[in-house]
Amino acid sequence: MGFAPMHNAAAYSAVEVMDELIKHAGSSVYFDVTAALHVACDAEMVHRLVQMTADVNGQTDCWKRSTLTRAMCMMMVLQHRFYKVTQLSQMLYHSEGASPLIMALVCGQYEAAAALIAAGAELTSRNARGLTPKKFIQENWVPECLQDALEGRLESCQRVALLARGWVEMKF
Repeated sequence: MGFAPMHNAAAYSAVEVMDELIKHAGSSVYFDVTAALHVACDAEMVHRLVQMTADVNGQTDCWKRSTLTRAMCMMMVLQHRFYKVTQLSQMLYHSEGASPLIMALVCGQYEAAAALIAAGAELTSRNARGLTPKKFIQENWVPECLQDALEGRLESCQRVALLARGWVEMKF
C-alpha cells in the first residue's frame, strides 16, 4: 500500500537518495518516474525527474493499485464529499486521473507547479472529475507566476523554477 522508495525520495525532495537508488539498482530495476513526478514537491526534483523522461502530463493511476488502497481512497473521498474536507481528502478526491500539475496545485506545492509549467505541462488537462489546472488557478489563490501562466506569460514560472534551483542570482 505504501509508496515505492523512489516515490518517497521524490516526495521528500531527497535528490541524493534518488541518486543512490538509481546507482545501486542499475538498469535491472524499473522506476516509474512519472508516478514519482505526481508527488514531487520542489523545482529541483521536478527538473531531475523530467531529465529522467518523466511525462509532465501523465495521469496518475493510484486508484488502480491494491484493493486496500482503493478502499482507503474511497473512504477519504466519501469523507470529502459528505463530512469533512481535509488536505488529504482533497488530494485523494482530485487524484484519480490527475496530472502532476493538478496534484502540485491541489497539494499547495506551488514551486513544483511553476517548474512543471516551465517544463511544458498543459493547463487544460483534465482529471477524472473534470478539474483542470486552469480552473483550479482561476478559483483559488495562487502565486502571481501561476496566474501569469494562464495568460500565456510563462517567463515568471521559468524564473521561479530557476530561482528555486539556485541558477539565477538576485541583485538587490
